[in-house]
Amino acid sequence: MLSRAIHTTSIPCHRLSDDFYTSGDGPKKVVGFLMNRCIDRIASTRFSGRREGHALMRAGYLAVLLLTLLAVSCVTGTVSRQALRNDLGEVRIYLEPLPEEAGRIHLTLGDLAAVPLDGGRVPLILRVQDLKRAVTGKRQSHLASGLLPPGFYQGISLTIQKASVQREDGEAALLIPRDPILVERPFDVKSSKVISLFLSLDPAGLIIEGFRFSPSFSLALPSRELTSLVGYLILPEEDRITVFNRKTMRIVGDIATGRNPQRIIIDQNRGRAYVAVSDDDTVQVLDILRGSIRELILLRTGDGPRDLALTEDGRLLLSANYGSDTVSIIDPIQGVETERIRVGQGPTSVIVNRNGTRAYVTSSLANTLSVIDLSTGILSAVLSMEGATPLAAALDRDEENLFIISGDSPNLNVLDPATLTITDKIYIGTGAVSIAIDDNTGLVLVGKEHISEISIVDPSVLMTIDTIRLKGAAGHMTIDRQENALLVLVPGRKLLQKVDLVSKRVMAEMQVDVVPSEVAVVEDK
Repeated sequence: MLSRAIHTTSIPCHRLSDDFYTSGDGPKKVVGFLMNRCIDRIASTRFSGRREGHALMRAGYLAVLLLTLLAVSCVTGTVSRQALRNDLGEVRIYLEPLPEEAGRIHLTLGDLAAVPLDGGRVPLILRVQDLKRAVTGKRQSHLASGLLPPGFYQGISLTIQKASVQREDGEAALLIPRDPILVERPFDVKSSKVISLFLSLDPAGLIIEGFRFSPSFSLALPSRELTSLVGYLILPEEDRITVFNRKTMRIVGDIATGRNPQRIIIDQNRGRAYVAVSDDDTVQVLDILRGSIRELILLRTGDGPRDLALTEDGRLLLSANYGSDTVSIIDPIQGVETERIRVGQGPTSVIVNRNGTRAYVTSSLANTLSVIDLSTGILSAVLSMEGATPLAAALDRDEENLFIISGDSPNLNVLDPATLTITDKIYIGTGAVSIAIDDNTGLVLVGKEHISEISIVDPSVLMTIDTIRLKGAAGHMTIDRQENALLVLVPGRKLLQKVDLVSKRVMAEMQVDVVPSEVAVVEDK
C-alpha cells in the first residue's frame, strides 16, 4: 500500500528554473504542496500489527528519498512530463508583438513570476529575456512557462534588468523601476491543465522625463474564438495541442493531452475532435467549444495509435494502431471499439472514402496497402507496393484515383479504387513525407524531406508542373478551404507556414517551441 502512495505522488520540477529552489517563496509553496500530498497519502495508508512502527519509519525514509530524487531529477531532467502534471497545472505566457514605432526601445527582463492570492512570487522559466526583437516583430513570442500548484492567482510580476533607447547620438540607458512590476489579471490554475496568458506592452508613455522607463503591461486570458477560425497543432514532445486562429496566425490557447499525441481528426458537426495519444493507447475526445478534453476512448495496451480517420457522418472512427498492426473500428458516440482488424506490419495512415464504405491503410514495415470493407468490417484486400514503403495516401475529389506516397520511392503511385490496380507512376523524386489534394484544381501537393519546397503535380499530364518554396523541408500539411490556402509544417524550423494556393507565396507564419506532428483546421460547413 505504501508503494502505491509513493508511486502516485508527482514531482513538479522539470519546468522550474534552478534558482527556484534556492530563493523566494516559490520553493516553499510548491515543495510544501508536494510534501502535504505525500504526507496525506502516507497518513492515509493503513498499517497494522507488529510491523506498524517499522512501516512508518520506512515511510519517513522514503519521503526523504523522494525529496532527494526531486533535487537530482530536477538537475538531470529525468522525470516524465506527464508525471509532473498529475498534481499541478501549467501556465504559458505569450508576449504579443508591438508596432514598429516601439522598436527603438531595448528591454531586457530580469525574471517573471506568478503571484498567488496570498502574495509571494512563484518564478517561471523565461524563454525570451531580450525583448528588443520579440516585441517589434509581427509574431507572438513564448515568453515564459512553468508548473504551478492549482488555485487562484492574482496575476504575474516581472522585473526589468535593463532598458535603453536608441537616439540620434547613440543608445542611451534608461532608469528602470527598482521593484517588480505587478500585472494584475486573476487566473485559475487547474490540475493537469494548461492555461495560456497573453502579455502586452503599451507602446504609449514608455519614457517619461526623457530618461525614466515607465512600462505599462496588461495581461489577458484566452479569448473564445469562432470554431470556424480555429486550427490545431499537435506537439508530441510536450504532450500538448496548441490552438491558433488560422486567419491571424496567432496562438489563442493550449490544451494538455496524454503522452505523445500524434494525430487529430475533427467532427465539426458534433463540435468535437479525436486525438490519437500513442503512449497512453487511447483516443482522447476534445470538446471544440470548451477547448478541453471531455472523455477517453480506451484501446488495448501496446496499440500505439498513429493515425485516425472519420466517416463523413461521424458514426465510425478508425484508428491505425502502429504498435499492434491493427485498425480499430470505433463507435465514437458510445466511445467503444466495435471491431478490430489485423493489417500489415506498421500501419502509418488510414483514410476513408466519402460514403464511409471503404478504408485504405498504408503499412510502412510490410510495404502494403490494406483495404477494409466498412459495411462488413472485414479486410477485403491486401496490395503489395513492390518494395516501396507506403507512408500516406489521399483520394481525389471524385474518388477515381488514390495517390500513394513512399519515402524511398521516387514515384507517386496512382491506384484505381475500382480495380485496386496501380494505373500510373508519376516521378516526383525521393523523400516524400506528406500529401494533400486541392479539390478546386485537382492538383496533388507533395512535401519532401531535405528539400525546402512542395511539388505540385498535375495528374492529367502525369508530371510536376510547379513548386512552392518554403523556409525548410515540409512536414504534415492540410488545405484551408475557407482561405484557399495551404497550411504546412516546417519541422526543422519549428514553423507553421500559410501559403496562398493561387500565388504560391507564403502569406503568414507562426513559430512554436517544439516540432509539431500535425496541423488541422475546423471547416465551416
